[in-house]
Amino acid sequence: MGPAEEKTFLDLFTAVDASQKPAVVVMQEIGGHSDWAAHSGEIMATTFRRLGAVGLVSDSGVRDLPEVRALGFHYFARGAVASHASFRIVRSNVPVQILGLVVQPGDLLHGDENGLVSVPEVDQDELKAAVDAIRKREGELMEFIRSPEFTVEKLRARFFE
Repeated sequence: MGPAEEKTFLDLFTAVDASQKPAVVVMQEIGGHSDWAAHSGEIMATTFRRLGAVGLVSDSGVRDLPEVRALGFHYFARGAVASHASFRIVRSNVPVQILGLVVQPGDLLHGDENGLVSVPEVDQDELKAAVDAIRKREGELMEFIRSPEFTVEKLRARFFE
């Protein structure tokens, strides 16, 4: 790695270090091989973790899954690949696009096996209250569906109460 490439890696690490914590690193593949490229492995994940990041979102691959899982670091990526190949960091702290989702620096993200969304700026207490209300409502519904009292008619009555 030459000095110019080292500088762009350091720019990325500096941006992560300066980010609000916990941070999530978001990287977009701009090369032509997003199915084969890897944005992170054990070394990058360990570095990000040490700088206060809890995960990485990428439209490319990742690697070293057992080692990264042991760190408690989270990946949301296209999949696992065997090799990191030869990659470089072009720019840091700029908007990127992950499979159609535009992510701005500082965005609040939620991702799991089902996908990735950007959470609109809202009062954090209101957001927590909304999440708690949905979890409560869905929990009660699932409890009913699993119960011996469940019938379609009783379900219909719940929907039209």
